[in-house]
Amino acid sequence: MRGTRREFDNLAAFPDIPVVTLTSGRSSLLQTEEMEKCWHMHQRELAALSIKSKHLIVADSGHYIYKGKPDDVVEAIRSIVDTARR
Repeated sequence: MRGTRREFDNLAAFPDIPVVTLTSGRSSLLQTEEMEKCWHMHQRELAALSIKSKHLIVADSGHYIYKGKPDDVVEAIRSIVDTARR
């Protein structure tokens, strides 16, 4: 995660494009509480890069949200497309 953070820190400016950040609503058995808090903080920061963003916690989903909750992922993609068309 540190490398990803450095990449974002080095951006001149993030464009105001539609962004939907999906975060798992279920903790991993291997993840400590501290790791989970850190992950959620980074997810919120990612979502805050654009004024056209949403941060959604996907209830009852694991790490692979696209597998466990594909309809939520499709809805997020549709939301991005709808926002971009406006």
